[in-house]
Amino acid sequence: MPAPVATTTNQFVYIRVRRDLLLPILSIPTDPPPAGSQSPGHIYLIEGALEDIKRYAGATVDWVIKVAHLICDPRGASRVYNHTTDTPSDWYTLDKTSSWREVVQGDPLLPGIYEFETTSPISLSKLSERDNHSVTTPGSKSSSSTFAEHIKSRDGFKCVVTGSTTVLVVSHLIPKRMGSEGTKAVVTRFSGAQEAIDIHRFDPRIGILLFTSLYSLVDCYKLGFYNVTGNTYIHISSEAVI
Repeated sequence: MPAPVATTTNQFVYIRVRRDLLLPILSIPTDPPPAGSQSPGHIYLIEGALEDIKRYAGATVDWVIKVAHLICDPRGASRVYNHTTDTPSDWYTLDKTSSWREVVQGDPLLPGIYEFETTSPISLSKLSERDNHSVTTPGSKSSSSTFAEHIKSRDGFKCVVTGSTTVLVVSHLIPKRMGSEGTKAVVTRFSGAQEAIDIHRFDPRIGILLFTSLYSLVDCYKLGFYNVTGNTYIHISSEAVI
């Protein structure tokens, strides 16, 4: 990928990871690489104008650190680094050096490249692809109805983002087409095996009540959420990133 050349990109925020840290995607058949070979370069996970990113991140790097972990290693003890010299254009195709410093929660959010680093191989969090919308089968209508009523009551019969009380949709944060075993796998990755013990695809803990326009964005992966505490969520919109 060529380095950005426009001066405006120097007011962007980038989150990246080294390609050689990534585990291969087993669903894509490839010839085995030569022994000891590594993919060069980086994958840029998020690119966005500083002012757009600040709409979600605020003034500190906390959001960058959180999102980098959610994408790369949700429960790992990893680190995020930022360059202290030159511009994003200068570093875009270059490897991190000893001049980069680790960023920690509370540090100011500045334009630049933020690199996620870990000592373990990374399996990137993935989208659940599908050709059609998930459907409720006759055998699961009772579970689906109970799921919906529980969430409506829990969320006060209003959208958790806008507060709207009309035109609402109960949204699955983990697609129900993944089934209970798939749901357990996702919860295990992000919250640990203990949290996943009794989870299932109609568990109210993986549902949220949304205004229909927001639900449409969730459905096409342009809007997502992560839990802060209790019933408090932070939403992440891809409309703010490239």
